[in-house]
Amino acid sequence: GTTYLTPFKHPTFAPGATDTFDERWGVVRDESKLIAKCNPTNYVTRPLEMPKDFDWKSMYGHYLRGEQAIRERDDKVGEAELRECLKMEPNYAPALTVLAGLQARRGRYAEVRELCARALSMNTYDAAANYYDGLAALAQDDLETAKERLGLAAFSPEYRASAYVLIAKARMRGAHWDEARAAADRCLLANPSSPDALLVRIACLRKTGHVRQAEASAKLVLTQWPLFHGAKFELQLLGKAAGFKDSLRNELPHQTFLELGSWYEEAGLY
Repeated sequence: GTTYLTPFKHPTFAPGATDTFDERWGVVRDESKLIAKCNPTNYVTRPLEMPKDFDWKSMYGHYLRGEQAIRERDDKVGEAELRECLKMEPNYAPALTVLAGLQARRGRYAEVRELCARALSMNTYDAAANYYDGLAALAQDDLETAKERLGLAAFSPEYRASAYVLIAKARMRGAHWDEARAAADRCLLANPSSPDALLVRIACLRKTGHVRQAEASAKLVLTQWPLFHGAKFELQLLGKAAGFKDSLRNELPHQTFLELGSWYEEAGLY
């Protein structure tokens, strides 16, 4: 797309965030521009064009184009633009971490570690670099590094919820159920609606033999989110429900199985 050529860039969501929206928009067309109307009496104006002298061939131009392409899921263009940016400035940390995030989605964890190492060598507390390095370390079963990096990432509100969930999964791999639940509780302080943290709680209760508590937690979650398949599966594991497979009636049920399977694998619950 060409949205990147305007000031209206594609936003993104923080990892592990649970977002709800309540917006009302009116649009007034005035020849060559659109004005966002908040209510019948108030108009909010914004810049509608990029600076005429903005250089898309500059270091920041390549970075901005690459970031936006990745948000549009055009990974090929995004990667090429970010690498052009890093040719011009190898130590531009935002480009390093956006590229690390892309490679993390591809499962190229060795390169993620290299990119994050460069960013962290400039700033030990770089939240994005700590987060992606921790995620890659967890995937490589380097649990101590994962916990240390994710603990630093949790200082940032943007990464806090997801970082604590990953810390919880690292603790679950070592069967440290109480520590995993404590990390999940910290996640819920940052995001009270985190389904990942709620699933950690239920699974840990099940693994420690607290069947009634696990069942009650799963059923409580399902009153809020009836389509939360993780809670449904936990009830089947607890022997309190059946027919989990038949309950999946969405358009792409195989993706639900893959996502849920990867969740348990990441937690060491094969």
